[in-house]
Amino acid sequence: MIVNRQTYFFSPLFLFLSVWTAIVIIHQVSPVHLYSISPGTIFISVASIISLGFGYIFYRIYYSDIPIHLFSGSENQIIEINYKKILIFVISLNIIVGISLYFYLIYLAEERGNILRYFLNPIMSRMLVVKTMKEENWNFTLALASYGTSLNIVNLVMSGILFTSKKIIYKLISLGSLILGIAISLINFSRYSLIYMILNWILSMFLFSYWLGQDRRKKILKSMLIIVLVSIILIFTAFYVIISMRYFTVTETEISKTFTEQLFYYVTGNIVALDIYLTHDHTLLHGKGVFRSITKWLSRIGLMDENAVISWKYNFVKISPQFISNVFSYIRPLYEDFGVYGLLILSFLWGFFTAKILDNYLLNFSLVKHYLSVFLSFSFLMSFYGFNLLGITEILYFVIVFKILELMTKDNLITIARIN
Repeated sequence: MIVNRQTYFFSPLFLFLSVWTAIVIIHQVSPVHLYSISPGTIFISVASIISLGFGYIFYRIYYSDIPIHLFSGSENQIIEINYKKILIFVISLNIIVGISLYFYLIYLAEERGNILRYFLNPIMSRMLVVKTMKEENWNFTLALASYGTSLNIVNLVMSGILFTSKKIIYKLISLGSLILGIAISLINFSRYSLIYMILNWILSMFLFSYWLGQDRRKKILKSMLIIVLVSIILIFTAFYVIISMRYFTVTETEISKTFTEQLFYYVTGNIVALDIYLTHDHTLLHGKGVFRSITKWLSRIGLMDENAVISWKYNFVKISPQFISNVFSYIRPLYEDFGVYGLLILSFLWGFFTAKILDNYLLNFSLVKHYLSVFLSFSFLMSFYGFNLLGITEILYFVIVFKILELMTKDNLITIARIN
C-alpha cells in the first residue's frame, strides 16, 4: 500500500464520500422501515456533496503546492519529537479532566438525589445532562467542571501524537484520555460523544503519522487497523450498554432488537429527517443558526436580545412509524440559514478551506494546524449527522489552547525542519 502526501491530503474527502455512499447502501438494505426520500431531497443532497468535492479538488488543482507525482511525505523532513514533554502534558491533562469529571458527576448525582439514582433512571438523567448543556441552572462549579472536561479534546489530540512513540508505557498512558472520553460519554448517556472522543484520538494519530519516518509510519498505520477494529467493537458495545441503561425494564431480546433498529436509524435516519424538513416551507434564518454560538455570547454581554438566540436543539420528527429523530445531517443548518444557493456556496467553501488547511499542515507542522486538520477531518466523517462547524466559539477556544501550548513549549515540543 502506497502511503504518501496525496493519501493524507485526500483522506478527508475520501472519508466524506465513503460515508455518504455507505448511507445510500445501508438505507437500501436496512431491515428497519424508514420513510422514503423524495427526489428533491436527493437532488439537493447530491448537489451539495458534489459542490463540496468540487471545492476540495478546485483547491488541489489551482492552489496546492503538492506535486502531482507520488512521493513519501517524510523523505525531505527532519523531525524531533519530545515525547517526554508530551507525556507530562498528557498526564497533567488527565488529572485536570479527571478531577473536573468527578465534580461534574457529583453535581449531576446531587441533582438526581445520588449516583445510584442517576444511573438507574437514565432517561431523567439524560434530560438533566441536556439542561446543563443548555446552561440552565448555571453555577460556577459546574462551569469550571464543564470547561475542565472539555479539555479532554485537547488531551485526545495530544494523546494521539503520544501513541506514535515507540515506548509501550507512553502508548498505555495515551489511552488515559480515551478512557476518560468513554467515561464522559457514559455519564452523559451520549453515543455521539463516544464517537467524537474515539475518532479525535484516531484521526490525530493518523494525521501525525505523516511526519514520521517511513518505517515508523508503516508500523503506526498497521497498528491503526487493529485500533479501528477494536474501536468499532467498543462503540457497538457502548451503544448496547447505553441502550440497556435507557431501557433497563425490557428483556434481553427486546434490547437486542432495539439495538439493531437504532443502529440502522442512527446512521440513515438523518437523511429521512432532512427530507421531512425540506418538504415544508421555512423562513430563512440568515445566519442565526450557523453563528448561534456567537450570538449566544453577544446576548450574554448584552449586545443582543436573548430571545434572538435560536435553540441549539432541533425539533423531533417521525422518520418511521416507530422512530423519531432530531438530527438532519450537515445540510439542514446551511440550508435553513441561506437556502439552496447558500448551501451550495458554503459546501464549496467548506471543501475548499478544509483542503487549504490540510495542505498547509502537510507543508508546515504546527499544533494549531494539527488540531484543525483533525477537527475538519472529523467534521467530514460525521457530516451525515450534523455540521460540526456550528460551534465556532468552541473551535476558537481550542485553537487558543493549542496556540498557548505552542508558545509555552517554544517550538521544542515537536520540531520539524525541511531539507532543501
